[in-house]
Amino acid sequence: VARSIELGDGWYYTLDIQKEGSWLNETAMLPDRKSELALEVLTERAVILTIPLNKAQTIMEKTPLMARSIIQYVIRQMEKYQRLWIQS
Repeated sequence: VARSIELGDGWYYTLDIQKEGSWLNETAMLPDRKSELALEVLTERAVILTIPLNKAQTIMEKTPLMARSIIQYVIRQMEKYQRLWIQS
């Protein structure tokens, strides 16, 4: 899935390409997110699981493993973008 981000200027910028099993929109959990994502499936077939935000929050409260998984994913993403930022 190719992800593009819109920063408020009306244009979408390619963010990255996510592979199977990835979180596609982790920013949906932010109460004051400042950008919108657009997703494009690049394969002939894809299965995408969507969970309403209030249900995801309930699941995370009851299932620490899910919350830990999300935290680890977000930290990996942060590390990746820190490396790219330093290299540029």
